[in-house]
Amino acid sequence: MELKTKITAEDGKQEIFITREFDIPLHLLFIRK
Repeated sequence: MELKTKITAEDGKQEIFITREFDIPLHLLFIRK
């Protein structure tokens, strides 16, 4: 099973980037109610 969350942190910096992949169609990602 492949991990779909990627955490990136660089040495000497106070920032963390978290990237998450979703296996859903794009039109379902932005549903408005």
